[in-house]
Amino acid sequence: MSNPLKTDPNIDQLAESAIKNAKALITESAPNLKLNDRASRKRFTRLFKDPDAVSVTVTLTDEVMRIKSSKHAAKLLAGAAKQASFAGFGFVNAVGLKMIGILGSVAPKPVLFAVDTQVKRLSKGIILPSEKKKLGRQIKRRSKNAIRLNINVLGEAVLGQREADERFERVLEMMHRPEVDYVSVKLSSVAAQIIALDRKGTAKRVSAKLQQIYRVSQSTGTFVNLDMEEFRDLRLTVDAFKEVLTMPEFSNLYAGIVLQAY
Repeated sequence: MSNPLKTDPNIDQLAESAIKNAKALITESAPNLKLNDRASRKRFTRLFKDPDAVSVTVTLTDEVMRIKSSKHAAKLLAGAAKQASFAGFGFVNAVGLKMIGILGSVAPKPVLFAVDTQVKRLSKGIILPSEKKKLGRQIKRRSKNAIRLNINVLGEAVLGQREADERFERVLEMMHRPEVDYVSVKLSSVAAQIIALDRKGTAKRVSAKLQQIYRVSQSTGTFVNLDMEEFRDLRLTVDAFKEVLTMPEFSNLYAGIVLQAY
């Protein structure tokens, strides 16, 4: 099937090169994988091939584990558990999800605690701990192999002002750590009330947050890479990036941005 969209040949070559490099990295790292790494890779491969499994996972991480009300979280869990397929989760995990989905209506708190514990256990190999000592050890270990880490404080779009403020403070605290020299930040994860119909007000709010982040970047030397959660954040993020960096106080600041083009 031909591609209906016109693309830049130079960018096409970069995309092909990126795919080639990614395959080479996977192939080269395969012999060094431990048994649990192989099991984890197999589990994620199976999950990503099943759209329903991806949907269930997103519901668990972005909704069930973030809602304060145990009753509402258990209700969401029950709905997500019904969609858990053997193809995406495997027999044991799929059956387990369906069972806890049923039990959640009877004993929501212990069930939700079990879900939270299991999700953290399964993601342990791909998500670094944020605790200062633990993360510091991980960064130091990788720096010995000439590996530089881009630290992304976990979390997507925030649910309200309080969560936005908490995430924002976590990002600033991370930037102040001496071992951290590179962070990624999504404006949608540190600023609440991103409203499409209020472009001017939204731009003002995210610009104020970004200025604070860049001031910390200047004082600590931590490089900041602006990221975005989805395509709808593209224009807002680019506008804020350009607006703030044209301010005199940031004329010598070195900063980056990732463009979400899909």
